[in-house]
Amino acid sequence: MLFGIAGGLCFFVHDFKLLLILRLIQGIGAAPLGALTVTIIGDLYSRKELIAAMGYNSSVRSIGSASYPAIGGALAMMGWHYPFILPVIAIPIGFLVLLHLKTPEPENELHIREHL
Repeated sequence: MLFGIAGGLCFFVHDFKLLLILRLIQGIGAAPLGALTVTIIGDLYSRKELIAAMGYNSSVRSIGSASYPAIGGALAMMGWHYPFILPVIAIPIGFLVLLHLKTPEPENELHIREHL
C-alpha cells in the first residue's frame, strides 16, 4: 500500500525535493515485497504446489520487470509525471490480497532452535 500511495502521489508533485522524499517512501514500501512474496508462498504451499507457485511468482516478476520500462516509457511520452500512475495499480491489488489471503495456521509450537 505504501508503495502505491507514495508512487501515485509522485504524479501530482512539482517540487523536486518532495519527489525525492516520496520516491524514498515508495522504495521503503517496495523493499520488503520480494521477500514477503517468497515467504508467503512458502507458508501457504507444500512441495509440488510450492514449486508451481514459485514458478508463477518468478514468471510474473519477470514479465513485470520486462514490460514496465516499455509501459513507463510510453507514458513518459505524454509527460514526465505519467509513469507515476503505474504504482497506483498496487493499491487495489493490496486490498484484494488483504481480503483474500489465507492466514496459515501454525502446525505446532516448535522452538526456533528446532527449525535450525
